[in-house]
Amino acid sequence: MADINLIQQQHFVLSVPLIADRILSFLPAKDLYRAAQVCQSWAEIAKKIKRKRKESSCIFWKQDAEMPDEMIITSLTSYVKTHLNEVSTEPALSLNFVTTSADSTVNCIFDGCYPTVLPIQCKTAIISCDGVIGMQGNQCVEVEAEDLVAVSSFFLPKLPGVEMKFWVKKDDDSFKKFISSLTKDQPIKALVLLSTDFGIQTPATKGIDQIMTEQNNHLAVAGAFAEDILLPECSTLAITFAGERVKAASVVINSYVKKIDRLHCPLKRLKNYGLPEDRSFAFMFACVSRGVKHWKEKNVEIKEFRKMFPNTPLYGFYGQGEIGSNTSSEANESTCGSHQENTCHQFCHSYSTVILLVSIC
Repeated sequence: MADINLIQQQHFVLSVPLIADRILSFLPAKDLYRAAQVCQSWAEIAKKIKRKRKESSCIFWKQDAEMPDEMIITSLTSYVKTHLNEVSTEPALSLNFVTTSADSTVNCIFDGCYPTVLPIQCKTAIISCDGVIGMQGNQCVEVEAEDLVAVSSFFLPKLPGVEMKFWVKKDDDSFKKFISSLTKDQPIKALVLLSTDFGIQTPATKGIDQIMTEQNNHLAVAGAFAEDILLPECSTLAITFAGERVKAASVVINSYVKKIDRLHCPLKRLKNYGLPEDRSFAFMFACVSRGVKHWKEKNVEIKEFRKMFPNTPLYGFYGQGEIGSNTSSEANESTCGSHQENTCHQFCHSYSTVILLVSIC
């Protein structure tokens, strides 16, 4: 009898909306989804909690120098599952940058692990590159071209007032249709373009020029040429951010920037755009030769970025060529000094670094 009374008391407590709201608010996204299946009341509470949660999340994993290769899959799979089972927001976008030495290993993990822990509707891409940039706690870290396996993953939830579009190239005509669909909707604020089709006159880079022209150059652009995009028959990947709550800006750190004091100018330009930083994230795409080979020490550009943007998470990779512009989604652009480093229609770069800052207001 006592057990029945206890169960009834527990049921009564959990049926009180304020108490249930408080308890369910501590659940990670996966458990919150399960709780929403219990009853209509909990489903409504879970829906309200999801709307409040807007945090992005990330994974950064690097093979220890002493770790034998046969332990990589077990260790990384365990790390990924543990993290994704504990994230507070349900990812709508998953970008995964992996070192080239990790291709076969990561394919096994993503094929076997991600489908079991990510929502079916989550758009996922895996990019193979020469080195990765990501977040480890509050610290920004990088792994340049090495024989060790490293993975940097970025997970972004669906956000109210923010429209994300994800396109994978099938053929040139499909990209033209994608561009046309973008220009018919609300203006795009930011574009991330990743490709293995090296060259200036590709359909993808021509598409940027078309969008820029139609939007009077009010578009932030960043991307790179990667070693491989690990999706079936995919050579180009485009991700766009639009919506009234989105603001974005991008800068190019050109090849002639070889001293730290000159590095401050493009970073200051990015800062001077005045985008809100409390809900922001950034992408950095750098030439594989701009790491230690260029600066003679590690993490130089990342450290300088963190000095100006201490609370903005940073993700990206080292590639074989960069795509970007010195532009903003906002009309009131400002620059560091009177010297413009490139015109809006020169998007392809080499031996450079491109940074895209996206802010959700």
